[in-house]
Amino acid sequence: DSDVAIYAVVAVSQWQYTGYMVMLFLIAMQKIPNEYYEAAMIDGASKIKTFFHVTVPQIKEMILVGSVITVIGAFNVFDEVYVMTSGGPGRSTEVLGTMLYRSAFRNDEMGYASTIGTIVFVITLTLSLIQMKLGKSGQE
Repeated sequence: DSDVAIYAVVAVSQWQYTGYMVMLFLIAMQKIPNEYYEAAMIDGASKIKTFFHVTVPQIKEMILVGSVITVIGAFNVFDEVYVMTSGGPGRSTEVLGTMLYRSAFRNDEMGYASTIGTIVFVITLTLSLIQMKLGKSGQE
């Protein structure tokens, strides 16, 4: 069904990186010193306030890394779409990667395919730089 095919591809694509992201966030949270949580408990902070005022600021860099990896992965998705649907039915699941592949290797339009590749690069670079600027990476 062309209405639900894209959701199946998205679910598979997201599930593929869930374990990696969980591992990154778990490592980042384990690096937070217990003294911060003890100080929050002594000050009378609730679990929710402790999460938002201690945990989230301490893993800000990992949130940035995770979001950059996710955005880049979203624009570079190809394998899942090609294996599951090849961009069909009726191109309803076609993404930039499958469009590039179809243009280059099925239609022999190498110039058009290289343009798509360049656009994907520019978009991912721009979004990554914006995320790093908004995340104030490396600044305290």
